Amino acid sequence: MNKTTKGLGAAVLALSLAAGATACRSTSAQLSSGASEAAAAAPVAVVEHKPAEVKKFLDGFFADVDKETAAYMEDAMSGGLKNMTDDEKTEVFKKSYPKSRAYLDTDDKTGAGIIGNFALTTMFTKGETTANVDGIRISGDTATIKGSEIRGEGLKESSGDGKKAGTLKLAYEGSGWKITGMDVVK
Repeated sequence: MNKTTKGLGAAVLALSLAAGATACRSTSAQLSSGASEAAAAAPVAVVEHKPAEVKKFLDGFFADVDKETAAYMEDAMSGGLKNMTDDEKTEVFKKSYPKSRAYLDTDDKTGAGIIGNFALTTMFTKGETTANVDGIRISGDTATIKGSEIRGEGLKESSGDGKKAGTLKLAYEGSGWKITGMDVVK
């Protein structure tokens, strides 16, 4: 073989490799594009939430509020909050309830009201406060439970017949439930 044939053969080989690589990228891009189109056309799976998962979430919230209330009340009773401004009290409250606040998706004032309400509830109950699974209503990614469906020994007596109890609102956000508000009946 002469040098010209070797050089020409090498050039043809390089050209065919480049063409083959381009074809592979094009096919790969088409496959990738087709796959993403198929994924976009596929129906989105609807998650059906169950009252039991909301109950588990709420019971965790009630337990954390109960634990954090003991420390908060110790500070309050010792006069530690007496000479503070409202902003300072808000900061102490936020620091006192870090786990409980993680259950919420509300502004600070609403969150403080919800936690404060259940702090009082847990203080007046014997044993643990728990959500009645049969009282949880779910519609898509939202859930509600009336205050009269939250149980604890001694709680029924303090909340009367339940007609004055408010409704706790929840929403499923991303990967879990969050408490988003509470309607309080006055």
